[in-house]
Amino acid sequence: MNIEQALNAFYIESGFELETGKRPAFVEVFVGCLLVPLPNVETRRKYIKYHDLHHVITGYGASQVGEGEVSAWELGTGSMLHPILMFMNLIAISTALAVSPRRVFKAYLLGCKSRNLYCPKVRRRIDSGELNDIAQLRNEFVNCRCSDGWIALKMIPFVLYALLSIIIHLILVIPALLYKKVWGKLFSARLVKLVKVRS
Repeated sequence: MNIEQALNAFYIESGFELETGKRPAFVEVFVGCLLVPLPNVETRRKYIKYHDLHHVITGYGASQVGEGEVSAWELGTGSMLHPILMFMNLIAISTALAVSPRRVFKAYLLGCKSRNLYCPKVRRRIDSGELNDIAQLRNEFVNCRCSDGWIALKMIPFVLYALLSIIIHLILVIPALLYKKVWGKLFSARLVKLVKVRS
C-alpha cells in the first residue's frame, strides 16, 4: 500500500475528512475530558502529514489513548528537539496517561528503538516519492535500532515528560473549565430571561 492510500484509509477509519491541503485556523484538542481549541500554527500544518503517517506505521489509533501512544512514541524517537512538536506531544500524553499509563510507556519504549519522519531529509524522500511504501517505512523507521540503555534509565526522561505534561494540562484545563463554568452560567441566565419574556 502506498502512502496516499494508507493515509486516506486512516482518515476514513478515524472519521477525519480526506486531506485537501486546507487546514482550519483552530483545532480542538482533548485535554482530559475537555475539547480545547488551540491555534493551528504553521508548524503543526507542516508536520501533520508525517504525524499521521506515524499513526499508520505504528498502528496506534486516533482515540485519546491512541494519540497519547503515538505522541509518546514520537517523544521516544526524539521529537522533543522541536519545541512546538514536543508541546503537542505533551498535551496528548497528559490525557492518555490518566487512562492507560502502561500503554503510553510501552509506546515510548518502542519510540526509543525507532526513528521518526520529521527530519528534513526523510520528509524530502517521502515528498519526492522515493519512500512511498508503508511496509518499507515500517521496516526503516519502527523498531529499527537497538535500545541504548536499560529500561530504568529510559524512565527518567519519561517521568520528566509526564510531569511536564501534567503542568501543561493544568495550564490549559483550568482556564477552559473556568470559561465553561462562567459561559455556562451566562448562557443559562440569558436562556431563563428569554423564556420569561416569551411566556
